[in-house]
Amino acid sequence: MAEDCQWYVWSIRVGKFDIIKKYIEEKIPEVKKVLYPTITTEKCLKSGERKKKKSPLYSGYIFLHYNHNQENPVVWLKLSKHPFISAYVGPCTPTDLVSVDSLQKLEVVNSGPAKHFRIGDLVRVNGGVFSGYSGKVIAASNTINVELEVSNKSLRFVFSPEDLDVVSRE
Repeated sequence: MAEDCQWYVWSIRVGKFDIIKKYIEEKIPEVKKVLYPTITTEKCLKSGERKKKKSPLYSGYIFLHYNHNQENPVVWLKLSKHPFISAYVGPCTPTDLVSVDSLQKLEVVNSGPAKHFRIGDLVRVNGGVFSGYSGKVIAASNTINVELEVSNKSLRFVFSPEDLDVVSRE
């Protein structure tokens, strides 16, 4: 039943989304929707040319809409068996998905790097699935790469500058 479905987040191997999506579509009909949010960025090259690039918004994570049945966890078992699906992360609220959906439609146009973030800054996520988490900036350009601790694992995520607040500087 579609009304019993909820969104769940799964960790996947980076760069393997197409293979995983095909597997889900062919082997797991219980999954109603698959979301792998991307963001389009545009850079100005030295030659004056503009170059567009699609990047994953949450690199290494996939959002799945399905009915999680604890008595008969068919979906969970099928997903866990796939070699490119690493782990179940947890449920996702509709509010988080609205944020992800709005970010996915956002087109970022920058001519240079995000200047207000520095490598080593301690930041707090202010929107999306990981709202409230704190982490350390490991790279800053048009998007900000942040290392967060999720389920006792140190994981790297890509955020837009609007989703982060600087807590302290090193």
